[in-house]
Amino acid sequence: EKDLSDERIDSFKNELEKVEQHKKEREKQIVDLLVEVQEMFRKLKWDPQLPLDFMVATSLDPFSETPKLRLEESNPGSVGLSRHSIERLKNKVEELKEIHSLRLEEKSQKLSRLEIIWKQLGRDNAERDSFLQNLEEEGLSEA
Repeated sequence: EKDLSDERIDSFKNELEKVEQHKKEREKQIVDLLVEVQEMFRKLKWDPQLPLDFMVATSLDPFSETPKLRLEESNPGSVGLSRHSIERLKNKVEELKEIHSLRLEEKSQKLSRLEIIWKQLGRDNAERDSFLQNLEEEGLSEA
C-alpha cells in the first residue's frame, strides 16, 4: 500500500514526465489555435461578440515575446487546456474561415457588378482603373 521503493518512485516520476509532456503538447495546440483565431479576427476586423471571443482575446500573455497561454489559475477568462477548449477553438477557426470565404465571394460579386456599371456608364478605362485602385487602397478589393 505505502510502497515508496525506488522502483515505485521512479514509476511515479515517469508518469509525471508523461503527463507534463502531454500538457505541453496540448498547450502548444491551444496556443496555435488561439493565434490562428486572433489572426482571423484581425483579418475580418472582428470585434469580440461571444464569451468564447472574449476568452480568445485574453488567453494569450500580451507581454510574452512568443505566444504563451495564460492559464486559468492566473486568468480565469482563459480558454484552459481541456479537450472541450480545443474543440471550441477548432470550430471557431472553421466558422471564421467560412465567414472570410463568404466575404471574399461577396466582394468579388460586387466588384464584378461595378465593372458592369462602369462599362454601362461608358467611362474610359483610366478612370475605372483609378477607382479600382482606390478601392484596393481602402482594402475593399478582392485581395
